[in-house]
Amino acid sequence: MDRIKIAFLGDVILNKRYAHNFESEKGYFNSLAISLTEYDFVIANLESMIPGDDILNPLKKKSLETSGDALDYLKQIGINIVTLANNHVYDFQKSGFLKTTEKLKLLNINWFGAQANKQSSINGYVIEKNNIRIGLLNYVDLDTNPGLDSSCEIDVNILEPHKVIQDINALRDSVDHIVLLLHWGGLVEYSMTPHLEQTKLAKKFINAGVDLIIGHHSHTVQPMEIYADKEIYYSIGNLCMDLQNLNYRKKRMMHGIVIGVEFSKKNYSTKKISTINEGLNVAIVSNNSRLPIINTDNILVIKIKNFFHCNFEREINRLTHNFYKLFRV
Repeated sequence: MDRIKIAFLGDVILNKRYAHNFESEKGYFNSLAISLTEYDFVIANLESMIPGDDILNPLKKKSLETSGDALDYLKQIGINIVTLANNHVYDFQKSGFLKTTEKLKLLNINWFGAQANKQSSINGYVIEKNNIRIGLLNYVDLDTNPGLDSSCEIDVNILEPHKVIQDINALRDSVDHIVLLLHWGGLVEYSMTPHLEQTKLAKKFINAGVDLIIGHHSHTVQPMEIYADKEIYYSIGNLCMDLQNLNYRKKRMMHGIVIGVEFSKKNYSTKKISTINEGLNVAIVSNNSRLPIINTDNILVIKIKNFFHCNFEREINRLTHNFYKLFRV
């Protein structure tokens, strides 16, 4: 039976030492790259941009900077498609975006989720092999602070539920499966639990015709959910990020999950590859991991966890961060 195999990776952040001390022979991603050779397509969320001629986006407090050389790591990993609808796509405004996408062109890596100019009324990207068509949709939620206002000079897919459903409906009849890649959950960044509103939106999108949801942004691995026989991954964590000098939250940010999906014409199956990012090396922990499954019908538990994170944990993180900065721990 015909199949198409796609691997979905988490946040790829080629910052700090990745960017400024590029060493292609180091083999930071060798074991992962070997594991990914079985997949027809490897898709990651690229969340670091090359600086351009423009100033840093004044609406952003934090930026994630990479270099042209560092983007060569994408090829070493085996990535051939990246999503760009995320909260760092406009860190260096239009010139940074153009420099980054020009480098992606040179590497023969396709992207979607953001464009220099409006391309079409439908925000989808379609891949096809063995007569199986997979529709991909990518959006960023404004609560993640992408720093986009009316002066923004690029077109970024914003997570607006009515527009997402319009795109799902427009794509549905021309593909066999729809995968939604969402950069979301700004209120629960670094949390191990999705926000209640995310769980409601996910079910809404599945009811509209989505077959699989892959989430990013929290920099942590969050539980998955199975709803109407479809799989929802609220956040699959980081694939790579230079966490040097980031002592607080570091342990939870070192872990990621690669979702390997085998699609047939009618169905799909998944396997979870757990990874760990120690120093600059990314190693496979397990080729057949199990993720905890969340029961989002238990609204009270999720509300309590969301309340704790939004009201206490974020403040504790802020104070801890300031402590480390002050004493250089």
